[in-house]
Amino acid sequence: MGSAYEFKCEKCGYTVVSSAGKDCGFEAVVQPMICRSCNIVASVMIGRNFEEGPTGIEFYDKKMGKCPECGGTDLVAWSKSRPCPKCGARMTMGDLRYLWD
Repeated sequence: MGSAYEFKCEKCGYTVVSSAGKDCGFEAVVQPMICRSCNIVASVMIGRNFEEGPTGIEFYDKKMGKCPECGGTDLVAWSKSRPCPKCGARMTMGDLRYLWD
């Protein structure tokens, strides 16, 4: 079961609900990444059924490695220092918002 937390940038006010790192549920393996196309932190699908990589199932594979907001592929892993995609300041992790499968 995956978990999602609220992250906030104290400098510019940007907030996002995201996993704290690579995470998985029953259907998807996700990793928080910065989308350079739409300038957000997004949970990007990188696998399925607890395994990373293509599944051989078109429905899932067409989502892999793409921003769920804009479909962009110019993505970089959101590092442990958790930089804000808007201003570059460090984002702080808040409360657990929900658990997901």
